[in-house]
Amino acid sequence: MSPDRGLVGTTAVCFTAGTLLLCPNDAGPQWGPRYLLPVFPLLVCLLCSNGEEVEMKATRSRRRLRRAVAGVLIGASITTQSVGAANHIRIQGEKAISLSRMASLPGDYVLTNVWWVPQEAALAILRAGKVVLLVDTEDDLAYAIEQLERAGAKAFTFVGPQLLGSQPPQWGRYREVLASHFILNPFDLHVFEFLERDSLAARAGATVTPTP
Repeated sequence: MSPDRGLVGTTAVCFTAGTLLLCPNDAGPQWGPRYLLPVFPLLVCLLCSNGEEVEMKATRSRRRLRRAVAGVLIGASITTQSVGAANHIRIQGEKAISLSRMASLPGDYVLTNVWWVPQEAALAILRAGKVVLLVDTEDDLAYAIEQLERAGAKAFTFVGPQLLGSQPPQWGRYREVLASHFILNPFDLHVFEFLERDSLAARAGATVTPTP
């Protein structure tokens, strides 16, 4: 028994329109349809059900119109995929450079309050022999820094969004190194390097050339 083409087509159109109107976000830079994936089986049903019969009943002008529409859709699909592939390659390159720079910062610990940073940065962090700590709240952050102080950690890296007035220059006995602050592309997250004040003073002293 063939499916009702009208019902299947209407369902596919309504689902697509509802997804585009109500989608909570842009789904990120992942490859693939994601939110529109449930539409694909419906499109396969439309493509396979009574296709020859419909084509035979169609007039010559309608067949030409359908072929023209199909050609436009195929061309648009190839263009979209090409642009998407180029954008994906660019993003991966930017991400690799940023994560490599982040992993090269001193210290064995990376703190972040962004839930997906451990996923995106896992490979670079593991290769650098670092430990990533997810701190969801200010209390978690304070506890993590307290434990770093007790463990005698000389430095750590913090990754999070930049909010004016909310990024303290000092946490516990650690102070931010302003020269090491940069943006983690392509996520628009800010990476901060924190050193112990004694280590920071020693670094500053080593860069000062004494004058006679």
